[in-house]
Amino acid sequence: MRGPGVAKVRHPSAVRTRTVELIAGTDQYWSLLLEDADIVSEGKASEEQALVVYRGSTSILVADDRHGGKVPSWDVRAVVRLAGRDPHFRLRVMRLALREARSRCPGSMSSLAMDVNIFLDPRGIRADIDVEGEVVSAPGKVKSGA
Repeated sequence: MRGPGVAKVRHPSAVRTRTVELIAGTDQYWSLLLEDADIVSEGKASEEQALVVYRGSTSILVADDRHGGKVPSWDVRAVVRLAGRDPHFRLRVMRLALREARSRCPGSMSSLAMDVNIFLDPRGIRADIDVEGEVVSAPGKVKSGA
């Protein structure tokens, strides 16, 4: 005989149970960690049909104590897990990425979209943020970005 065999049909339960884990750091903790973070950005604006669009990326490294940072190396996995779920951390790295994008963009942006990825890096915690926005007030020609 092949296969799993005959199974009895069970009626679905009227009640479902789900356990959710909610975790959060403090805004002060993230501020302390991010004040010494290494930030690398690149991006440029380009003309697409009738629009000028800015696209860029920012990488933020929060180093562990073995690499000159403030995150204890023995706790870095737990802090990465927390950072990936904590809205305060995500908001702070998005603000840093927006600041970097504004410094490279030839004008002001609207219709902004961001994609945030937070993960464990061999040197600590890394957040990669991709930024895309329509440039609404570019003076004259679009300059090529850094």
